[in-house]
Amino acid sequence: MNEGFGRARGTLRSAAVGEGNTDASASLRAGLDGGAAIVAELTSLGLLVSQDGHVALDPRVRELAAAFAGDVASPERGRALRALSAARRDAGEIDGALEAATEAEYVLGAVGDPAGRTRAQCAIGQLQLEQGHLTDAQRSFVRVLDASSGADLAPTLSAQAGLVEIRARRGDTADAVDTLVAGMTHARSDGLADMEAECAATLAFVQGVLGDGAERDRAHEIAATILRSTGAHRSAVRLQARIGEQLAMGGDVPAAEQALRTAGAVMGARQDAALTAAVAIARGTVLDAVGDLGGAFACYWEAVQAARAGSSPFLAHKARILSAQLDPDPVRARSELRSALVALARERDREPFLRRPALAVWIRERLDQLGLSAAEREQVEEILSVPLAEPMPSSIGAGLQVSVLGTLEVRVGGVQISDRAWRTSKAKELFSLLLFRRGHPLRRDEIIERLWPECEPASGISNFHFTLHALRRALASTGVASAPTVQTEGGYQLVVSEKIAVDVDVLELLLHEAERCRRTGRGDDAARLYRAGAALYRADLLAGLESEWIADHREDVLRRYLSALRVLAELDLERDDAAASIASCRAYLEREPYDEHVHRLLMGAYRAQGDAALVERHYRSLTQVLQRELGARPERETTQLYEKLRGKGGPAGVVAPVRVVR
Repeated sequence: MNEGFGRARGTLRSAAVGEGNTDASASLRAGLDGGAAIVAELTSLGLLVSQDGHVALDPRVRELAAAFAGDVASPERGRALRALSAARRDAGEIDGALEAATEAEYVLGAVGDPAGRTRAQCAIGQLQLEQGHLTDAQRSFVRVLDASSGADLAPTLSAQAGLVEIRARRGDTADAVDTLVAGMTHARSDGLADMEAECAATLAFVQGVLGDGAERDRAHEIAATILRSTGAHRSAVRLQARIGEQLAMGGDVPAAEQALRTAGAVMGARQDAALTAAVAIARGTVLDAVGDLGGAFACYWEAVQAARAGSSPFLAHKARILSAQLDPDPVRARSELRSALVALARERDREPFLRRPALAVWIRERLDQLGLSAAEREQVEEILSVPLAEPMPSSIGAGLQVSVLGTLEVRVGGVQISDRAWRTSKAKELFSLLLFRRGHPLRRDEIIERLWPECEPASGISNFHFTLHALRRALASTGVASAPTVQTEGGYQLVVSEKIAVDVDVLELLLHEAERCRRTGRGDDAARLYRAGAALYRADLLAGLESEWIADHREDVLRRYLSALRVLAELDLERDDAAASIASCRAYLEREPYDEHVHRLLMGAYRAQGDAALVERHYRSLTQVLQRELGARPERETTQLYEKLRGKGGPAGVVAPVRVVR
């Protein structure tokens, strides 16, 4: 039996009965130019049932031919057109689905069926959104909300979720999470499983854009579970492809591959070009993340071809942009990149660049080569200015901002919590612990074990309650209504009204993107991102607070920072920027003075500047320090390099590439 039948048959049932009409036969009598046309269309889409082992037409579809001939406008015809649209969409025929939904909207409006017309308008908006026509989709969803009477919750929730996704793709995530969570709650209470899944899938996308992996995964699991139970195969594949792409961008390649395996298993042998394109983009992102550039390019170009065949212009534009970085044909790459950027800019669609700051940087540096008009360039530059790629929010009044690199600084709506308000350092430690474990409630005994590991149980409990009270007072001291609170239901955790901006999270994002750029041979982009990340590291994590769990986190972040400095020094030397390499080496050696690999980089940078005297002095100083403090001599590689660099007329760039410590 066709896999799409279960979903499409359910759609037919809802079209017949969902608006309160219990007479399925009467509701399904409809025709385009006569009942036979719809019968033929639905038959071609696989609307079959099995009866006693024999495959036959759904009896309700057979009634269309028997009961109708030639009606031009009727509620039944409008509902059947809606069913036809849903069936075509489930079969991957997006243009045909949009055509049928548009005709259904016209017919249902003409016969005075406002509820049916609203549902048709919502279907139109969903199809336009899938194609990437954001402006048209926004108009459709706004019409749905304007026409909503409140009696039919499903189209209202669907339209709200669609508008949230449009705003998120344009870089605006304000209130997005709250809107979607509320939508899921309403859908669940009204038994609207499809709508709960739609809101959860959109929430997973938004949380991925925001970089909150734990919340993204939670929303993804809710949506995936519901879609499995309802047999919504096409939506399930789209969800897995989108999540797989986000996981790969975040560096979690095993989880991304698992999501793609799930997508492949659900899709099976169905021929849906749009789904094929979405999965190919996700697979290309996985290969890009592991450095298989040839494989990634092949996947992206497969996505371009499939998206064009599947009437999915957005996926085609996205795949063309992703492939341009890897295309061995520069002329083709510029042509594809230009037209795709102009098309996305027209819709103000930033989606391909969300969580891909290096891609936006790469394109910005090549805009002069694309032959854009002044108006086109302005639009393109707007979508390349992705708000979430900035190191910190620019508005001082934006929610909760936390700096943990250095001494702890917490601002709520731009108002900083003072040291006096904290009262004790343990209140800062408790806040920091809840911050790092946000999304995962902690039991009281877990908190006591981390903050007071040596205390007797009674003393630990007393200390905990005193510190919790101090923390709550500190959070309330700003007087800002949106200040976070500490929730005790199911454990202790921070409760905030919006995304938390934490400097160490931005650092991790920048370094991850820098590492990906270096693996894929984009040295200039990698150096720029490493430098931005290093600039964020103003001091050690949570300076002044001393607990074992903080020391562990501090060591991890310091190791990442030093590794970034070391790689940056190598990249700058490779790019003939000796001054920048010297600065990175010196910053590194302040923390790791015995790392001879970096000493060798520094001597190479001095020689690249033509300063042989500095090479001499540095080597002699290193020799003295090693002898005095470690009782050791320089490594053989260091001495050999010194001899080579001090040789008359020796080459400047003599530092051989070395393996980078991860």
